[in-house]
Amino acid sequence: MPNARAQYEPVAWWFTRQRLGRSLRERYEAPNELPSSLLTLVASMDEALMLRIREHAFHIWAANGGDADQNWLRAETEIFNT
Repeated sequence: MPNARAQYEPVAWWFTRQRLGRSLRERYEAPNELPSSLLTLVASMDEALMLRIREHAFHIWAANGGDADQNWLRAETEIFNT
């Protein structure tokens, strides 16, 4: 039965995230905009992440050639799964 259980786990996690999000939204008011220090941090993280993806996609292309979009998606997937 481990295989049957495994196919339902993503659905269970999705449902749990939805319920947690709803509970948090009911208890806490979300701000209309983020503080400037947090926006700066997010922007710098976005830039660093994009650079990592771009470099990894280039290495994939250099090793295998192929379509740029597919290489980018593969690089994103590999970086997000590490």
